[in-house]
Amino acid sequence: MKIFTSLLFSILLSAGIMAQNQISSTAVQHLSASYEQLGLEASDIENVIVDHAYTDDKGISFIYLVQTHKGIPVYNAIMTIAIGKNGKVLTTGNRFISDLKSKVVSTEAKISEVEAIQIVAKHFKTETSVAVLRSDSQKGITYFTASELANSEIPVTFKYEADADGKLHKVYDLSVDMKENSDWWSIRVDAATGKILSKNNWTVYCNHNHSQASAVDHSCKNDFIEHTTQRQSAVVNDGASYRVYPFPAESPLETEQVLIVDPADDLASPLGWHDTDGMDGAEFTITRGNNVHAYLDTDNNNSSPGTEPDGGEDLVFDFEHNQSNEPTTNLRSAQVNLFYANNFLHDFSYKLGFDEAAGNFQVNNYSGEGNADDQVNAEALDGDGTNNARFGTPPDGGNGRMEMFLWDNPSGAFSIDSPQEIAGLIGEVGTANFGPPVDTNPISGTVVVANDGTQFSAQGCNSLINSSDITGNIAIIDRGSCDFILKTRNAQEAGALAVIICNISGVNGGTGEELLTLGAPDGAEPVDIPALMLKKSDCDRIKASISANIDVSVTFQLQEPNGPDQLDASYDNGVIAHEFGHGIHNRLTGGPSNTGCYPTFDDDENGTADRGEQMGEGYADFMALITTLKAGDNGADAKPIGRYVDASNA
Repeated sequence: MKIFTSLLFSILLSAGIMAQNQISSTAVQHLSASYEQLGLEASDIENVIVDHAYTDDKGISFIYLVQTHKGIPVYNAIMTIAIGKNGKVLTTGNRFISDLKSKVVSTEAKISEVEAIQIVAKHFKTETSVAVLRSDSQKGITYFTASELANSEIPVTFKYEADADGKLHKVYDLSVDMKENSDWWSIRVDAATGKILSKNNWTVYCNHNHSQASAVDHSCKNDFIEHTTQRQSAVVNDGASYRVYPFPAESPLETEQVLIVDPADDLASPLGWHDTDGMDGAEFTITRGNNVHAYLDTDNNNSSPGTEPDGGEDLVFDFEHNQSNEPTTNLRSAQVNLFYANNFLHDFSYKLGFDEAAGNFQVNNYSGEGNADDQVNAEALDGDGTNNARFGTPPDGGNGRMEMFLWDNPSGAFSIDSPQEIAGLIGEVGTANFGPPVDTNPISGTVVVANDGTQFSAQGCNSLINSSDITGNIAIIDRGSCDFILKTRNAQEAGALAVIICNISGVNGGTGEELLTLGAPDGAEPVDIPALMLKKSDCDRIKASISANIDVSVTFQLQEPNGPDQLDASYDNGVIAHEFGHGIHNRLTGGPSNTGCYPTFDDDENGTADRGEQMGEGYADFMALITTLKAGDNGADAKPIGRYVDASNA
């Protein structure tokens, strides 16, 4: 009973919300009764605190417990307990460390917070002055400024963290919103040695070119207009109107711009999208309000230049998007669509449980729950690169940051014509310095896998034995143990019109995603047909269709972009929804104050984000899928993401 009493006392003090006492008590009883089944010792739960607790509108309560050692939290040692409205525990997610006390190896701080920040600056090859801004003794956080390193203040607090061997070290836990780029690093520095034990990036980078599927219909549909109109029946009438590509349309590929009126949801945004003070009347007539501030960031300084479109006192944001023009001529409409889409996603997710208590993004939390002053800063035409999109998720109370880039509208020399599931222009290929170049005259045919009759038949290093199939078509040949020009000559002699050379993994440590200029040795006999190299992933899609007995038709032809040279992600609702989804899952998984459960690591310590796929990508994709569902859709339909900006897959 001693465990239960001390734990309950700690929880009630930490929670500080009388309405949550009962669910906290239920969580304590569950943990006290089941810790052994979870592989924990009694001492492992003695000083557990409630980091966050709330009950959603369905009556389900969520309690996020954090393990501590001598009152100091252990980084990412989180237990999530969900309790039904009948008081029964529904699920338990456990990341507590067993036999915690025996694993603690350092408890003293031999370096200061300032020294820890300077160590981090040196790690990022930066020199900076460091000064104290303020301290919050109740939270145990001290805030510093390091203007050469970070855009904003750097919070520093003590935690414990396990190293690779499971040993626990006392660390300084700090976060740095990098001045030189969009990274937002969460970092742990050993307080005894100054070694950086771990770091992960709160900014998630998404290329959105992983889907090669095509939508069933690219035409404009009136059902988007009807859908939007139906949403207006129970909305606060602040009079605002926006010319946008309305959900569930994914992008301009699926609908024309529509002027929608009063789209704010009366529950999620009761005073409209431009309120921040909780009283009638808009505080802003630009693309800024309680949930979102949308602005240009062409200078890549993560701040507004003060040029947001103004709807006037009537809040009329009626700006046309001319799709034939470059994005820089459509600046106002881009910001309006980005503002609309983020607000729609705020309202949509609010009604599904991502509300103020759950740690959503709002300036004014009308309920008084959660931390305020953290609207999404949505940056259009971000100047930090191209062909990308990002979302940075600090803990509740820190602004989410969405960065939407311009994308290259691809030109290219090679396209897949059919089947539809993989059709599209391949923007990146490797060219050959032998044979005729690919020009504007098309060379089309069905792809046939080379067979030279040897153990490595697809490498085409010997005369091809399937010339009857290859004649008049396109040969596809693997990179391998002979010269590229020899492979091409063998295909030519078999009657091929052109040759695809597929890169493979494992050559010089490569993944097969590298592209080469195909060369020929001096004195090699010339060839009369063109050859191109494709990435392994592109070849794999072609070969998979062929293996399924589906003909693949391709064209070798130099093609210019269809439309402007660049496309703006601020019009791609699917990409925006995906990025917003990162903000949701980061704040819900470990609780609003623990947004490092889906980390981006710096595995090779080169100072940049290196990350493979993780579950958060699937969660973010799901957000894009459910917000763009339309009548008649079913699970068998191809549902791409980023089809507008990644025009090679359109």
